[in-house]
Amino acid sequence: MMEQAEIEERIEAYALFRHTIAMINVRCQVFAWLISSLMASWGIQKDPQPAVHG
Repeated sequence: MMEQAEIEERIEAYALFRHTIAMINVRCQVFAWLISSLMASWGIQKDPQPAVHG
């Protein structure tokens, strides 16, 4: 049988893992939203010239 400290360490590691997965998921959603909004703006503009980042 596992000791209480070992169980708590595993729970903390799992919580950190879940938090990391959640942050990655949020970033992916934001990235997808940015790409879709960029594609929409490019579709509206119909401008062949690339955007210049100063």
